[in-house]
Parts: sequence; C-alpha cells; structure tokens
Amino acid sequence: SQTQNHPSILEAQQLTNSGKISQALAILKKAHKDDPDNKFLISALARTALKAGSVDMADKYIRKAGGFASNDWKIISAKGVLMSRRGDYNGARQHFQKALQLSPDQTSVLSNLALTYILDNKPGQAAKILRRAVQLEPDNQKAKQLLNLTKTIMATMATSRKPSIQLPANSQIALLNSENRETSQPRSQGSELEGPLVLRPSNRD
Repeated sequence: SQTQNHPSILEAQQLTNSGKISQALAILKKAHKDDPDNKFLISALARTALKAGSVDMADKYIRKAGGFASNDWKIISAKGVLMSRRGDYNGARQHFQKALQLSPDQTSVLSNLALTYILDNKPGQAAKILRRAVQLEPDNQKAKQLLNLTKTIMATMATSRKPSIQLPANSQIALLNSENRETSQPRSQGSELEGPLVLRPSNRD
C-alpha cells in the first residue's frame, strides 16, 4: 500500500538500524518489484542503496522518484549526499538547504550542510549551523567535534595562516539511521554514519 508504514519499509528500517543494510536492500527491492509505483518504496530504496554504497542504484531510484520527491526531505537530503559523493559540494549544499526548509530540525542534515561550508573555507557560517545542531541535540558528538574544528580554523585564520582542515574521523556526509524516523522525531539518537561518503576539500564555489 502507498504508505511510509509499508511492512517492507519498516522491516528494512530495523535491519538498517542493526547494520544489516544488504538485507534491507534486498527486502526493499523485492517489495518494489511487486509494487513498482509505490513512491515510499522508491524513496526508501534510494536512501538504502546510498547507505549500502551503491551510488548508481541510488541515483536510479532518486531519478525515478520524479515529481513527488520535491516535497520529500529525506530523498532531497539523499540527493545532497549523492552529489557530495560525486564531488559537487555546492549542489549538495543547495539540496541540504532545501531539505531543511521542509524539515528544519534534522541535526544530521545540519551537520552535513555545515561540512560543505567548512570545506569551502567558511567556518563562521558552519559554526552558526552547528550551534543550532548542538542546541537541538546536545549529545550530538559529530556536531560538537565539527563546532570545535570551526573554532580552530577561525583562530588559525586570525593569525593569517592558511588553515589545514583535518576532519574528525566520523565526519562524513552521509545518511544517518535517524533519517528513517518520522518527521515528528527529527533528532538522531547517535552520531554513527553510514558509508564512506567522505567530503574532501574542493575549489568549487
């Protein structure tokens, strides 16, 4: 049925939260085969494929999402992750911003957005975003680490030295398990990231 509470989606969420992403993907692919026009299955497939590191598959389902994705913050955020994986950090930033317009309190998206500013050498703007993330979720270790990093970068810039950006080990642009939760429960319960979607410095605007 056309609902985000589709049994296969719920089962896949549980498997993903347990780290069994390949199994979750297999369940969603089977459900999609039986119900190919189900927009919630398509969205879940795109995001789970991205977590599994299957970039081309994720791209396929993000494209298939088509018009309905314009109001789906989860898949818009997923597209931002996909674009960052391909090195388009400016495009990724635009998608994270759009996702936040639809669901402003998503701390994982806020952290991802802040990372794009850090790597664009704009630590002040990143710090504003990260302070909001920490305010929303005081135990968010990723946001705290990145906020401390912005302070270090700004202090280095104040001495007219070129900052050397070294991201904390868990600082990646990636989808969190929290992005499977309902909008009424926006905050992630941890800072573990899925997949090797690491942001690297770029000269892009």
